[in-house]
Amino acid sequence: MEVATSALDNANITDDESRDAAPIALLIDELRNEDISLRIHSVEQLPTIARAIGEERTRTELLPFVIETIDDEDEVLLALASQLDAHFIPYIGGKEHLPALLEPLEQLAQVEETVVRERAVESILSLARSCSPGEGWFASTFYPLVKRLSEGDWFTSRISATALFAVTYAGLPESETDARAELRSLFLTLAKDDTPMVRRAAASRLGEFASALEPVHVAGFLLKLFAELAEDDQDSVRLLVVENAEHMANLLPQADRSTLYNLIHRLAADKSWRVRYLVADRLTSVNPEGMLSDFCRLLRDGEAEVRTAAAMKLADAARVVGADATGRELVPILKELVHDANQHVRTAVAGSILSLAPILGRTETLDALLPLVLILLKDEFPDVRLSVISHLDQLSSVVGIERLVSDLLPAIVELAEDRNWRVRLAIIEHMAALAKQLGRRYFDLDRKLGLLCVAWLTDAVYAVREAAITNLRELVRLFGTSWAIDQAIPCIQHIFDSSSSYLYRITALQAVGELAAVLDASTNETYLLPLLLQKAFHDPVANVRLVAAKICIQVAPYLSSEAREKHLRPALEARSSASDAETDIDVAYQADKALEHLTSLSNRHT
Repeated sequence: MEVATSALDNANITDDESRDAAPIALLIDELRNEDISLRIHSVEQLPTIARAIGEERTRTELLPFVIETIDDEDEVLLALASQLDAHFIPYIGGKEHLPALLEPLEQLAQVEETVVRERAVESILSLARSCSPGEGWFASTFYPLVKRLSEGDWFTSRISATALFAVTYAGLPESETDARAELRSLFLTLAKDDTPMVRRAAASRLGEFASALEPVHVAGFLLKLFAELAEDDQDSVRLLVVENAEHMANLLPQADRSTLYNLIHRLAADKSWRVRYLVADRLTSVNPEGMLSDFCRLLRDGEAEVRTAAAMKLADAARVVGADATGRELVPILKELVHDANQHVRTAVAGSILSLAPILGRTETLDALLPLVLILLKDEFPDVRLSVISHLDQLSSVVGIERLVSDLLPAIVELAEDRNWRVRLAIIEHMAALAKQLGRRYFDLDRKLGLLCVAWLTDAVYAVREAAITNLRELVRLFGTSWAIDQAIPCIQHIFDSSSSYLYRITALQAVGELAAVLDASTNETYLLPLLLQKAFHDPVANVRLVAAKICIQVAPYLSSEAREKHLRPALEARSSASDAETDIDVAYQADKALEHLTSLSNRHT
């Protein structure tokens, strides 16, 4: 190594080299600098150094020099592991020199720091994937590497090895039966390792290793290993078995799946709530025979976290078992869960229960689900109410308008005035969808929903007012100009005229800007423009006049060119910096910007 170091130093500072060698020599010097940031910088520039010194010297001098020089600082090692991946192959002269890269990566794959090991393994994998399956490199280089790591004294080495089995096994030629058998044996050994971290690593790689195995070994060797890991005394290992169950099920022939399903049934009753939690989350994806009984048991689990996970999968379970089993087995449990002592369980139920409506059909939904939905809509916790509101469209499409109005509308109206602003916000966001189903007559101002849509414009919370403006625009888009003239615009004008709070007057102006985009020019000029020019520009509060100038920019494209020049421009000029009428410099500045926008619009249309 000392020879390599000396050779690099001398070779990079000779007089015969070009002036470009000076920066390269500096980078090499930085590899030994006490400042860690400089060492990291130099490592990140390894491709530059390698390109300058050539392929042979990169293999014989640079890489040995780097390994010898770099200390045990994790940040530097991480940078090095990141550099030595498949992108570095051209700098060493091609794949025929892969061992030059694998040697330092093998060392890095054994260090104590997890992120360094993982990055080294990623780089090794990238090198393996750069080779085509069946190439000699897998038998001559990668297989011995995996074997060495698997048999390493340090558990860190064995953990890294588990990630390399699948790609190496798949890359070996089919004729390498002995090497493949050895890899299976080594993986089995790691799965039974005395160190729990190694067993966890092996368990986490079960699925990908199964994908590389021949079908006969998936059904035989790996399924037996799967069963052993499912009995591991560490719940963290059993968790990983559950995570890989779906992958295993997809690889196994139907005749061999019963063994896997039996394992899942046992894990569904595992002593660890964390394992049961994960089974509840993954059960419907694996879909074992007899799933429904396991799922019902998980819905009634003693741990709230498990019940929550199962409740979140209600719709998936219902789709798997069908309407009859859902009504017979799941709905009775839902009647218990809507009164669950844990609010998170009720929230999960609220988020899933309406997904059952299309599955159960109208009659069962009206008889069984609707009473439960009404209970959840009145829950004391806002998150529960929010979860129901977010899925109301799934219910209304099943039960029909009549029952929606008679049973749900009173609850919706009550929630629209909920003390929690997030609930009010959620109701507003679903109001347009409700309007499509109910029609205009429920949104006129002589009806409660119509009054609410206007009342939200003066809500104490800005986010609610903002959503109310968007909702009003969507209602105008849906119900047309006549509804805007008869219902929406008079309310906006009233809010501006009667509000003592300048914030509400600003909200009215913002509503003008949004409505202008969905109304015709004639309506805008007749009903909206006067509010801006005759009232807002003369408001005593500068902020209101400032917003009015901004809204002019928003409204201008939806006015006729005549209205822009005859009415809008003079009003803006009166508030611009060229006029003495406006005393606030910010308002004047915004008016100037609006005038520039008007000029731009005029030029565009000429």
